Amino acid sequence: MSPPPPAVAVLTPTYNQEQFIGAAIQSVRAQSFSDWEMVVVDDGSTDGTVAVVEAVADPRIRLLRRPHGGLAGLGAAYAAGLATTTAPLVAILEGDDEWPPDKLGRQVPVFADANVVLAYGSAELIDERGCVYATYRPRPVGEAAENRPRGSILPQLLQQNFMVAATVIVRREALVGVGGFWQPAGIPYVDHPTWLRLALEGPFAFSPQVVGRWRRHTAQFTTTRATGPQLDNRGFRAEVLGEAEERGLVRPGGSLGHMIQSGPVTNARWAQVSTFRLALLEGSVGAAVTAARPLIGSGRFKWMVIAAVGIASRMVGADLEWTFRLTNRFSWPSRRHVRQDRRAARRSQLS
Repeated sequence: MSPPPPAVAVLTPTYNQEQFIGAAIQSVRAQSFSDWEMVVVDDGSTDGTVAVVEAVADPRIRLLRRPHGGLAGLGAAYAAGLATTTAPLVAILEGDDEWPPDKLGRQVPVFADANVVLAYGSAELIDERGCVYATYRPRPVGEAAENRPRGSILPQLLQQNFMVAATVIVRREALVGVGGFWQPAGIPYVDHPTWLRLALEGPFAFSPQVVGRWRRHTAQFTTTRATGPQLDNRGFRAEVLGEAEERGLVRPGGSLGHMIQSGPVTNARWAQVSTFRLALLEGSVGAAVTAARPLIGSGRFKWMVIAAVGIASRMVGADLEWTFRLTNRFSWPSRRHVRQDRRAARRSQLS
């Protein structure tokens, strides 16, 4: 008779993350809750990622190697990893992220409530060296934060994916029930579409404590996407909204439909803000002024204020990241943090 599966399967998609994958694995091995297995799904890495994984002597960790499929094949990679395990809970840890040691110990018990389909929570933002520079706490408040009643989280989740993937654990039964990880055509990610589908199925569990660490660096897709051509994600959001209306979870004809359809215009403006933020971080006054011009020329008070605050911050050697931390938005490492981090690195090298 075969032994029962572990309580949690950790799915870790990775590609050319030799620099980070070791820390990701170690953060799982350091968990106070030990009933887990980890499936590292390598997307045809050409660096030393595979060697780092294979060097870890832990029978709970398995490596699944696949031909390179890129972001377009992310859904297939997740599906392949999911197919190798029967664990009742599925946790997400991408190859450049980490967990605090009590992550599973905090979140696994919430699934004792058989109705809970997903758990998420606050996250620390870390830089390339793994140093914490901010704490992000998701926005929903009250019962909507836990999707009670069912679907109540949708008005906020349709606007923005505020769930950091490294904080998420999903009930396998519910995930399979919505068709597994969902990657709509033309969309290079699976998290937001999948969370939206699960929001139609049952309550979530929110942890105000930190249950994940999201590494933010210049090579990752979320950084390059922020300033590049914006994706048209109206399709999958409208599809979820339509299903929610059919089920009576959202009032038909509300403002959510308009919000979704106006998304490309709003996203394009936020891309200009991201370009401005990165120019401020790079330290060039000229580049920052150039990047601020579209915001000033918009004629809209909100964007003009962002431009003015950013230029004023640059004049005193700062950037816009303090405002994003203050308003609980995803920030990048600030100029001040980078300077402090570099000094700390030099001191450690000398000691």
